[in-house]
Amino acid sequence: MSKPLEPFDRWHKTYPKPERGDTSCGCGTAKRPLYPSADHGRGRRWQARYTDTTGNQRRVCLATWQEARDHLDAALAEINRKAPRTPHTGSLRMAYYAAEMIERRRKRNRNARTTSTYECHLRNHILPFAGHRLANTLSRRDSMAFVDHLLDCPGLDSAYTVVQIFKTWRILMHYMLDEDVPLPPNIVARIELPDVTPRVKVALSPRQVAAVAAAMRKVAPRYEILIWLGACAGLRQGEAFGLKRSQVVWDRGLLRIAEQRQRGKAVRLKTQCRSVKR
Repeated sequence: MSKPLEPFDRWHKTYPKPERGDTSCGCGTAKRPLYPSADHGRGRRWQARYTDTTGNQRRVCLATWQEARDHLDAALAEINRKAPRTPHTGSLRMAYYAAEMIERRRKRNRNARTTSTYECHLRNHILPFAGHRLANTLSRRDSMAFVDHLLDCPGLDSAYTVVQIFKTWRILMHYMLDEDVPLPPNIVARIELPDVTPRVKVALSPRQVAAVAAAMRKVAPRYEILIWLGACAGLRQGEAFGLKRSQVVWDRGLLRIAEQRQRGKAVRLKTQCRSVKR
């Protein structure tokens, strides 16, 4: 499944690591700091990246974000126009492609919890809104209308939830584009979403961690180890539940994280197998 195509910022890192020494520059804001890349200040900042109709990778550098966005829209429209199509492409209802996307994820053994989340968003929000529509009739206006629909839904009072549901909509749109459904290439581009308040991360002090562990010892003693695994080894909840005695390398002080537990079942990790120093 393809990722949404957006102008690439050559001057700043996509995945900065402040905890490893990356420092922000003056280009960003207090809420959204930017971290300089090796190309910071060199050449044109914005780059339009895409694969043309011959399968070649294109990277066109432009001065402004809008120039790169316009170049991408024009290039993708041309690619969409020249793409070969079967007679039935896009003539099926959106619900058909939604069911096909979920079934394909299951066949490829993709993350079960993520698939379940997608299925929930589809069943409760996306399909009631547009599942009856023929796929090739959807437009960018429908993406904007879907956000308005979510904001008006009773019970959906969290901006974070609205954004997460729209991400599933976006994934479905890109799945249909990959299936050669003739949709506008900018169908989910530049859709205004509600602002999400950043989650506040609170680091517990060693004394607080010990207090939580002591409380767990009184409530459910066998789960006390989960507190120490999370605090001292940085394990996620599912990773801590999935840790086995055989994965502890006692003589080297290592924990080998090979799987996680979700809903009582062993599932693969979000990231590759890793080892943690105790």
